[in-house]
Amino acid sequence: MSESGQSSAVSASAPLSPSARSTVAVLGPGGVGGLLAALLSRAGHRVICIARGETAAVLRRDGIRVRSRQFGEFTAAVEADTELRERVDLCLVTVKSTALSAAHDRVPPRLLADGVLVPLLNGVEHIDTLRGRFGPDRVVPAVVRVEATRTAPGVVEHGSPFVEIDLVGERERLGPAAALLTDAGVTTRVLADENAALWGKLAFLAPFALLTTRHRQPIGAVRTERRGELAALVGETVAVARACGAPMSAEDVLHRYDAFPADSRSSMQRDAQAGRPLELDAIGGALLRAAGRHGVPVPSASRLVTELASPPSASGASSSAQDHGRTRRSYDTVAEEYRSRIGGELAHKPLDRALLTALLEQAGTEHPVADLGCGPGHVTAWLTERGVRAVGIDLSPAMVALARRDHGATGSGSGSGDHGAAEFREGDLLRLPAADGEFGAAVALYSVIHLEPSELLGAFAEMRRVLRPSGLLLVAFHLGSEVNRLTEWWGHDVDLDFHFLTAETVAEALREAGFTVEARLERASHPQEASTRRAYLLARRDVGAPA
Repeated sequence: MSESGQSSAVSASAPLSPSARSTVAVLGPGGVGGLLAALLSRAGHRVICIARGETAAVLRRDGIRVRSRQFGEFTAAVEADTELRERVDLCLVTVKSTALSAAHDRVPPRLLADGVLVPLLNGVEHIDTLRGRFGPDRVVPAVVRVEATRTAPGVVEHGSPFVEIDLVGERERLGPAAALLTDAGVTTRVLADENAALWGKLAFLAPFALLTTRHRQPIGAVRTERRGELAALVGETVAVARACGAPMSAEDVLHRYDAFPADSRSSMQRDAQAGRPLELDAIGGALLRAAGRHGVPVPSASRLVTELASPPSASGASSSAQDHGRTRRSYDTVAEEYRSRIGGELAHKPLDRALLTALLEQAGTEHPVADLGCGPGHVTAWLTERGVRAVGIDLSPAMVALARRDHGATGSGSGSGDHGAAEFREGDLLRLPAADGEFGAAVALYSVIHLEPSELLGAFAEMRRVLRPSGLLLVAFHLGSEVNRLTEWWGHDVDLDFHFLTAETVAEALREAGFTVEARLERASHPQEASTRRAYLLARRDVGAPA
């Protein structure tokens, strides 16, 4: 983006018209993109969503379902593909900044010869990147203001009572595009000053994203309980915006926060909770780089970006090593009691046995199977008894010692199957002690519940690493959104967090890590279990690299 404040796009004719049926591509039909795609389709336009194969298949079959406090509930039919294959009048780019470099290859520039590309990403630096690929005459700088979340492929929750877009460029050129969007229900303006538009949003977004993510609070709590910190951060971002040529007022920005729905959460905060990559560099990094260029001091922003740059801090937790140390010590403390109480649990879990059997039937016995978070090794031993080479991995040295004693080569317990005794290793889910592609399948039964949600993606990426192409992974967890901290367990002092997770949070992390979710199942607890609902996801490792 030029800091002169004027758009570098040149004039070009566009065939867009709200009264005529236009063809619109949406690259990244998530929360924002899915909402816009559905609104444009409902207005009578042909919409082609560009998404991963699994999502594209769902959109072709079911369309996009929207639940909105502004538009109500409706379903809109769309076309979908994994890449753009024909010319379009308008292409909306609504992927996360973290996925932009991989995603924009799905839109060949030649297919925009007569159309325009409107990026609706957070930050300011993506504009130059897209101009370099598609040409300055095709890229229309723009910002969107909306709270919309994809809760599942093809399902969008629109939480804000508005959806607004500012396009930057010549009014004569962009008027048809603005009219098309406005006719679909999107309040759209055409502005002349690029810096005013982009920095006007970033000056509001950066404090919103950084503070809600760091403190794990909605904006209502931030603006009341952390007013001083919010005001300081707004002052810094406004100072940077002014230095970049955007007329801004800190008072105006704070007033907008006060008028924002109190339960609103930033997309960065939702990404942190779901374990997805954060747009920290596009938002906080861009702010710090601009501050450095103009010599503007930003101590509050620098501190928050530094804290959020450490993966655990993205969810407000202490360091990963410290948290995993608490988990390790807690399980070391209760290892013998745990083995005594839970080591025979498969006897009263017919569904677990059935799922494990189905996993083995599909995976075969040619390659070993990993039991990730194996505890005292009873599931690993059960797998071994079915004629498969099984390797149990656990964070707790005491658990691994019990597993080796009872089920290993020198143990007196199970392990007499065709493939001999089970093998046990000590290791962390984020750093598995296994070779690339070592396992044909893996199970993670209630082991991910001790990870911060922000760590799920890293753990699943590590599981993907140790699986062979098309390898299967079975994950089980407690359903919910709360975090239960246990300080006493069976009469022992412990310090252990149990993270309850939604099925979509886990499924999204699996997809981001390069898995395709093939099946999901929920059940109530058995009488011998804690009274919680449980979920199982069966996922297959994608053959290619995750997109």
